[in-house]
Amino acid sequence: MNNINNNKNPELKRKQLKKEMIIPTSLISLGLISFGVLFNFPSFLSRSSLSWLFYAIGIDLLVLMILIILEEYNLFKTKKRYRVFFYFSYYSFTVYLGHNFLYFIFYKKLDLVTIWIAVVSTFIVFSLFLRQIYKIWGWKASLKTILGKMSSKLAYRIEKNKRRE
Repeated sequence: MNNINNNKNPELKRKQLKKEMIIPTSLISLGLISFGVLFNFPSFLSRSSLSWLFYAIGIDLLVLMILIILEEYNLFKTKKRYRVFFYFSYYSFTVYLGHNFLYFIFYKKLDLVTIWIAVVSTFIVFSLFLRQIYKIWGWKASLKTILGKMSSKLAYRIEKNKRRE
């Protein structure tokens, strides 16, 4: 992937990407999906089975290939700033730990229809909440940033102590 991305010629880059990555990975993913479905047919949707593992890996690879194709052929703009996703990225560890409280709020209350309403409304509420947190506290509310700063200081102290010895 790195060799393909270092190529500056867009046409050659697309041909190389198609030849070395998209086609082989797509074939592997379709093979894994087929093997997972055919290996032990009724149980490929059961998460505890080996056939489900092959099926799931195949699906993941196929989705990855679709996303790479969408980005490489400029079907959506990756240079555009998606501000909502910035907040989720900036506070990713905070959101990861905080979303566990949603389990208690929605426990045994959602069915096939209401789960989608809950997902969309929770996303909107989290987006507005993270935006306000960013405006008020900035990096101070981001556990990821705090851990990064603490690890940087710790690495600096360790390096400083090594130089003394």
